[in-house]
Amino acid sequence: MMKQRYLFYTVSVVAITLAVVGCNSDEGLLADNSQPSQQPGALVNGNGTGNYSEPVVVNMGDTAVITLSKECSYTDPDGTVFTCEPKTTINFYAPQDTVHVDDFESLLKIKEKLNINTNIQDLEMISDDKTINFTTMKNLQKFGIGNEWRYNITVDMAYEVYHYVNSQNETIDMAYVKTNSADCCSADAKEDLTGITPVLMSPMRVKRVASQGSDGQTASKVYDVTAMFRVDLEGGDTQPSTQSIYFEVHFVGVVQNSNASVTYRKAYEWFEPHDNLPIRCDYIVYRDSRNASGEVVTEEARSQRCSIERAPGISKAFPNVNKYTINGATIYYVGEIVTDADTTGYRSYMIDYVKTAVPDLSKLSHIVYKDGYLTGTPGNWKIYSGSEGRFNPENPLPGWYIKGLQYREASDLLYDDEAIRSYQAGIHFYDRFLYIDNQLIDFLDEQMTYDYNFKVEDATMSTGEPAKVFTHECTAHYLGKDFYIATVDSVYQYTTPPF
Repeated sequence: MMKQRYLFYTVSVVAITLAVVGCNSDEGLLADNSQPSQQPGALVNGNGTGNYSEPVVVNMGDTAVITLSKECSYTDPDGTVFTCEPKTTINFYAPQDTVHVDDFESLLKIKEKLNINTNIQDLEMISDDKTINFTTMKNLQKFGIGNEWRYNITVDMAYEVYHYVNSQNETIDMAYVKTNSADCCSADAKEDLTGITPVLMSPMRVKRVASQGSDGQTASKVYDVTAMFRVDLEGGDTQPSTQSIYFEVHFVGVVQNSNASVTYRKAYEWFEPHDNLPIRCDYIVYRDSRNASGEVVTEEARSQRCSIERAPGISKAFPNVNKYTINGATIYYVGEIVTDADTTGYRSYMIDYVKTAVPDLSKLSHIVYKDGYLTGTPGNWKIYSGSEGRFNPENPLPGWYIKGLQYREASDLLYDDEAIRSYQAGIHFYDRFLYIDNQLIDFLDEQMTYDYNFKVEDATMSTGEPAKVFTHECTAHYLGKDFYIATVDSVYQYTTPPF
């Protein structure tokens, strides 16, 4: 299984000479004396410096994490010195190590599939009676290789901007480094038939390295492929200064023979709780491609990792009171709901307990409602969402699609045929499917199943009052694990009002 790794780059003060200054805006003034006390430096580990001749190398399955930071200062007219250290980060992630395509031209296609810009006003700080606004500017991009879902390259960038309001009530934009969108220029290329000399192009390099199969006419062809990306950094608007960081992505390209047969296998994998994350699971599709010589190439596609959500609930028919009178009989809602739950992260059970006091147990009854699926039905593919929106059967796009689903039963507790409590028991899971090679691979046979039960038991309270315990419970079965959820209402007959 491919594991995601992180390559962290440090900064020095030698190679990157980008002029980093504050910028003027419609609302603020240039901080003439807002200057970095140090310039952001070079990337200095063994995987490249980031310039064109020594790009940062990102092997498939790796994440390159680049952080540029600097300390900036501004002197207020009243003599106050404000300092900050805005950061600029670039996360470059390439998840797959092998690209399978139907023809050589598709191997050379790198297309931007997503570009989202967001500005987040993270916080406003008050320091020495001065206002400092802190904003994070974010840009998320995804590129598809061969126009296929499973060869996405993700570039996640962010830079911080500090806005200082000085003693003259002027907004000062502190120095920062801005990231522009990543770019991969397209280029033409021809197949290297000799198998010796690389095909050179900008920004891609392709070299034939092998054939899968003994027959050169029917075998799949294997290539080493390198694609180059560029991210431009800017040091402000008033003194334009631009510098670029270059990345190289390395992967193996396989051009499959048209006679190859493809089959699919489905699986799942649970992941143990860790770092305050609950137990979660992946759906997995294995794509087995068999060429004419009988050799099999297997690819693995994993869905978004999802958890299980538990949702028991007990409510009053009259939520804003702690007692209510029905036909001369007073009903008391005693205490608050007490929850007993698995807190280990496995989420194996969750039970809500409550107490209700009534004058006559014989007047109690209940009704059970089968609410069914609340948020949609499994297999209604149009309500499932992917990275580029809802699934459209008329124009389906490759990729994983997901929908949160919950089958629920509810019930009412009645006194003298009038509802006094409501109970809900539901467990939420995430159904997913994969659209690939013009076909839909679903996991309907793996969806969550439910065993609901409503039971009434005679009991005696610890203080001696007769009681009936109403339990609405559900055991859900999902991917080889069981999850339990319940509401328990101990309803007792009082002789003396509880309050």
